[in-house]
Amino acid sequence: MNSTKRGILYGIALGDGSIHKKKDGNCTLQFSHTNKQQDYIEYKADRVNRLLGGKKNQVHWYTTTTPYGEITYGKYGKSHKYCNQMRRVLYPHGKKTYTRKVLDFLNPEGIAFWYMDDGGLSKSFRKHKETGEITGCSCEMRISTYCSLEEIECIIAYFEEVWKIKGKKRYSKKHGTYYLAFGSKESKKLELLIKPFMIESMYYKLPSNWVTRVPNT
Repeated sequence: MNSTKRGILYGIALGDGSIHKKKDGNCTLQFSHTNKQQDYIEYKADRVNRLLGGKKNQVHWYTTTTPYGEITYGKYGKSHKYCNQMRRVLYPHGKKTYTRKVLDFLNPEGIAFWYMDDGGLSKSFRKHKETGEITGCSCEMRISTYCSLEEIECIIAYFEEVWKIKGKKRYSKKHGTYYLAFGSKESKKLELLIKPFMIESMYYKLPSNWVTRVPNT
């Protein structure tokens, strides 16, 4: 597996992806999304098919009843011998773990998939003191890592040392774990790094998209 393919696959696995060990001992890379993100899961499935080769696996759709009503999900999975190695690295203690070894495998496209899966914006609007009119917007990019203190510090060090992007740790009282955040200045750097690899329907997660929308808010 060359470094480019590896960097993308690890990014997908760090996000909504997971690697399951089957009864026969082989491992499968899996992920799912609702039908609201149909274009995204189809794009991601096609990317994995091309990366791993072999049979072109399709997204399978199903509808289930939840406390919020009926929701339609698309599920994709693909087995490959390289997934066995990825599971050993990503799940050293049976749980997905952020380590420097895993992070060093990433490339910008892999980080883009990670962000499209687990990323989002915290937005704050500036208003005119007298009129109350919205005059600007600042956005903070976040990645919902929900991990231990040791892991979040490892992630922060990785972004600063490899990409010169300074992240911050934030504590989630709800989850009792930490997530990653980037201030306005650092968010611009992160956007420049990953935007070329994002699909258009995910641009709503980028600061520049919200800044341009301010006048119409």
